[in-house]
Amino acid sequence: MDVRMRNLFRSILAIGMLTGCAFGAVSCSDDDDIDDPGKEQPGKRVTLEMVNQKAAVESVLMKLAGVEPQDSTGIDFEGKQYEPVIGKVRDESQTTERSVLADDEVEASLKFRALVSNEDFVKETADGYVIDLTDLDYRLDGRKQKLGKLTYHRSTDGTCLGYADVDIACVPQLQRITYLTKEQWGSNGWDEDGRWQSPCLFGQVWENAREGLKYVCVVESRSDTDGWLINVQAGRSGMYEVVAGNEGNKGAWRPWHPVPQIAIENYVKLCIDAQYYDMKQALRKKYPNEIFPPVPVRHGTGQECEWSNYGNLHINDGDDGFGTSKKGYGHWVGDLGNDGDYYTPGAGPEVIIVRYGWLGDYAWVPARDWRHQEHYCMAPRARYDSSRYWHTRSYVYTSFDDTDYCNGMASKYPYTANGYSFRGTPPAGFGLEAIYDPATEGF
Repeated sequence: MDVRMRNLFRSILAIGMLTGCAFGAVSCSDDDDIDDPGKEQPGKRVTLEMVNQKAAVESVLMKLAGVEPQDSTGIDFEGKQYEPVIGKVRDESQTTERSVLADDEVEASLKFRALVSNEDFVKETADGYVIDLTDLDYRLDGRKQKLGKLTYHRSTDGTCLGYADVDIACVPQLQRITYLTKEQWGSNGWDEDGRWQSPCLFGQVWENAREGLKYVCVVESRSDTDGWLINVQAGRSGMYEVVAGNEGNKGAWRPWHPVPQIAIENYVKLCIDAQYYDMKQALRKKYPNEIFPPVPVRHGTGQECEWSNYGNLHINDGDDGFGTSKKGYGHWVGDLGNDGDYYTPGAGPEVIIVRYGWLGDYAWVPARDWRHQEHYCMAPRARYDSSRYWHTRSYVYTSFDDTDYCNGMASKYPYTANGYSFRGTPPAGFGLEAIYDPATEGF
């Protein structure tokens, strides 16, 4: 065996993940684990736990310090020091504390939990949550690692929404993350020039002339931060591609124009938050099913993962999906079973908004690449106070057997998000003015 082939053989078991994604259940079991031919620990197997631990470390270090994965066995963070990139320093006398903007405590806790790629690493405490990454055993070279802990506390004095104590040795200049509202933040550091005006404002509708689709502004730009327009459609939508195009029109897909997590989170906030109810209904009535899509037919066990199974719409009375007018709900489905199943996301019935999909590294058994698809997950009947989280399905797919992925999608109501960023001017192709502004034209 020549050097090139030996190197290929050593690398085929890599399980590199896209950073910043949320990992949950996967379709393969430990019986499908992959033998590792490495010399350090002959017979070490790549397990689901290893996949999730590696992804968790990568997501935390990417979001806290912008650290990219360095090798196929994981980030070698021991003995390193990284500078924090999350949030902003508001007080130069306390440079180890960085602040993050949030509307309320629900959003603050969601942003904290989204720091890690898998909800399994988030445990609830008496006053918040803890992310514990102190017992790691995912490296193919057999070396165990200890990244550290992040502990979130809800505020009791009203000075902030909540704060997270950070105990991660490789990011020593970050000891606390504080979550603040605009009012708690104040003018200090909110905008560098104090005069910035986003060209697209929250709730405005903009039309892409080339696509003929309407987008809603969910993130306003700042002098140092992009804003975002988003379009969410039921099923795969018309703007998607299958992650592995050489295997037909099946399996995980990704949007043509992916958006960041905050764009989807703010879209859901527009749908679900009581303060935006009148705005949402104005948008819903002005553009039926275009800004807030009706619910798609959920995927059934044993069905092939073809376009036809995701593209149809299940419309009971024109008042379901994200376009519901029911107060207190951001998403609604009809009377489809036990009500209790529809208030808690997780296994079984669940709404997913697909943000991205990608190929991972090579898997030896079966001889295919890992597939990954990132979702924002929520209950089919979603209330403001119901749990929501980020999750990525990971699996090894073959065109001969797609049941693992397809059955994992059973009872899901999938949507797909596309979007465009902007800063000082509207995105190309959108014209110079919004086509509708509910704030000025009335609710």
